[in-house]
Amino acid sequence: MTGANDPLVGVARRRSDMEQALQDVEHAAAAPAGGESWLDDLNQAMTQLQTALQNHIVGVETPGALLDQIVERAPRLQRDAEQTKAHHVVLSKAATAILEEIAGARDVDDPPVEDIRSGIVYLLTEITRHRQSGADLIYNAYSIDIGGY
Repeated sequence: MTGANDPLVGVARRRSDMEQALQDVEHAAAAPAGGESWLDDLNQAMTQLQTALQNHIVGVETPGALLDQIVERAPRLQRDAEQTKAHHVVLSKAATAILEEIAGARDVDDPPVEDIRSGIVYLLTEITRHRQSGADLIYNAYSIDIGGY
C-alpha cells in the first residue's frame, strides 16, 4: 500500500507526534510543582497534546479517511470504528478539562496539584489504551503492524 490513496499515510507520523506529546506532558506533570513555571510548562505540554489529539481525530474521522476506509474494507469492524469515535469525544473532553483547570489556577495550590495530576494520569492512561486499540483495529483491517510508537 503506497500512494495518495493509502489509508495509512500519516498514521505513523501522527502516532509519533502523539507519543512525543504524551512524554512531554508526563515530564511536565512529574516536575516539582513548587517551581514557578510548573503551570506554564504543563499548560504548554498539554496544549501540544491537545493539538496532537485533534490532528489524530481529524486524520482518522474526516469523511473518507481511515475509519471510513476500515469499515469499507472490513464491515465487521464498524462497531470498533464507532467505539473509536466515541472514545475520541472522551479524550477531547478530558484534555479540555485539564487545560481549563490549569488556566483557572492562580498558583500550584489552586486547583490542588494532585487534582491536576490525577486528571493527567487518567488522560494519559486513556490515550495509551486508545493507541493500543487503534493498532489492533488497523491490524484487524489490514494485517499490518503499525508499531507501538
